[in-house]
Amino acid sequence: MKKRILLTGDDGYQSIGTRLVIRALGDLADITIAATKSQMSGVGGHVSLKTGASWGEDVVDGVKALWVDGYPADVMEFVAGNYPPFDYIISGMNLGANIGQGIPSGTISAAVHGVALHIAPKAIILSWHVGQEHYLRPHDVNESLDGYDPYPIKTLSSLLNRIFSLDVWGAAIVNVNFPEKATMHARITKPLDNVQTFYNYPIEKDGKSHRFTYSVGTIPSSRDHEASEEVGALMENVISITPWRKNMFFDEVYNAVETKDIHL
Repeated sequence: MKKRILLTGDDGYQSIGTRLVIRALGDLADITIAATKSQMSGVGGHVSLKTGASWGEDVVDGVKALWVDGYPADVMEFVAGNYPPFDYIISGMNLGANIGQGIPSGTISAAVHGVALHIAPKAIILSWHVGQEHYLRPHDVNESLDGYDPYPIKTLSSLLNRIFSLDVWGAAIVNVNFPEKATMHARITKPLDNVQTFYNYPIEKDGKSHRFTYSVGTIPSSRDHEASEEVGALMENVISITPWRKNMFFDEVYNAVETKDIHL
């Protein structure tokens, strides 16, 4: 039986990353797109509580699509209760790596929020470590995909088959980052502890206007990281696959505390 996949992300429902996943999945899955109407990178878990958001329907490369003129988390809120459960959420393929905790990432937020809302029991986050010029660029649904086969399409198809067959190794979420150059080599990795990665710190501030701006940095050299870490894998031109829990609950601490009730 085909897997029921909810395909989402933060680059817009017509993004080239969404279309790459559609091509890679082929007949492997029953796909539904639900994503933001436009480019929404870097918005994290923002939701439109004060204003709500508009929505509409379309078709992308033969796949039915829901778009929401809001944030990635808004999309998941809309999907919850309006669609039957899916087997997996796939968020991406994002243009730009998502490593470490990825707090500002709308791509990550969509996946984590969707699992928390029980839209699907498991999620796959897909990102591609391409140049900075692609991070915030708009997308054209008519853009040709010819240059993306065999990489990342063929590699992505093989990897998704493996992930489905192993049911994401028992994890709730896997965070997958593709290196820029073609490869068929993947590695299970540990996350980056220091999230000061994509921006140059300290943040640039103007004392007169009281404004600050972000200056995009670069992924640190592999000399700064072990091969077992996701950055080390990327720098070796290896796909990193990092398993995550579905929430922040620290069950080891909870189970270790013998007396749960604390009287103050």
